[in-house]
Amino acid sequence: MAEEASVNFYRIARCGYFKHGEDIPQFGTLEDTLNELKAWVTDKNLGETCTYAIDDGEEGYHTYCFDIVKSDQTGEFIVTTWNETPSVEGNVASVSATSKVGEVDVELTELPDDHIPGYATYFWFIPDQNILATIRFHHTTNGHQNLRRYMKTFLAKWTSYVVVDDDDDEADHSIIGYRANEDDEPMHLNPMFKSYLKKKPGKIEFITNNREDIRTIHRKNLLSPQSQADMTLFNRMLVKIGVQDPPQVNHEVKVKYEFHHTPEEEELEAIIADWEQEHDAKWDDIGFKLKGDDEIYWLSHSLAKRTIDLDVTRENKEIVNATSILNSVNQNREVLLQELG
Repeated sequence: MAEEASVNFYRIARCGYFKHGEDIPQFGTLEDTLNELKAWVTDKNLGETCTYAIDDGEEGYHTYCFDIVKSDQTGEFIVTTWNETPSVEGNVASVSATSKVGEVDVELTELPDDHIPGYATYFWFIPDQNILATIRFHHTTNGHQNLRRYMKTFLAKWTSYVVVDDDDDEADHSIIGYRANEDDEPMHLNPMFKSYLKKKPGKIEFITNNREDIRTIHRKNLLSPQSQADMTLFNRMLVKIGVQDPPQVNHEVKVKYEFHHTPEEEELEAIIADWEQEHDAKWDDIGFKLKGDDEIYWLSHSLAKRTIDLDVTRENKEIVNATSILNSVNQNREVLLQELG
């Protein structure tokens, strides 16, 4: 069945184990890492596949490996992750959107035992080009930020390159270094996984070259109820427009605003760099309007991305079969990779 998919490309700038200050890894290519991940999750329960812990008071939720498949034809991978969402003592909270402010009833739906509330995200890895693409079917977020944390911590703690001190009784997983072969001495290296939005040439340059003509900056945000910073910003906005007792929000909020400003050169570079690093949602963009020009030049228009119909198999309302995604992107590979330039 054909479904519309939004595909965003990212370049993988770092993957593997690096000496301090060096750009080439000692070992651990992208293909190696994905093969290691595939082997690591084999025969594990889903609940055992999160690579990192959430400390008390820390923002964020667990990410798990739901599925991983590899193409024998291209050597490419589809990784499906399961992104945990909040629950309250084994219940998922929801509210009616039609409830009056101040009169909202919260409904709690009980989760079955050992179930993890969340949503799936899909990633297409192209190892020979150091490229990954997020494939989003119906969710507003693509899971990229969670994936970066997941992969970096996997490299740091769980690959076969990790050397653990078995004699350390004070820690369950005391890491003493990394090595490519069992006979090698452990090395002090930096496990790294860094990926950035893949940009089309010329779009960003146009904005930076016309910086002095920028008169208005436009911002679209998707604010998450799981982020304290987002909710603080949202509440301040409500107070500014006269809502003195902001309601509790349990769903993502779309916010759009603009302000008159001509950024300095370093300021503009920082705005663009921060957006490239943190951009993760469909409703998250920064635009610039120039003097004497009615068009808004959005940063999202500079990205290597495409909306395409993929012939996939849906296992249920939430999950799309990973093998069907892999087969479909292979069928549409030539068209999709045109976006890379």
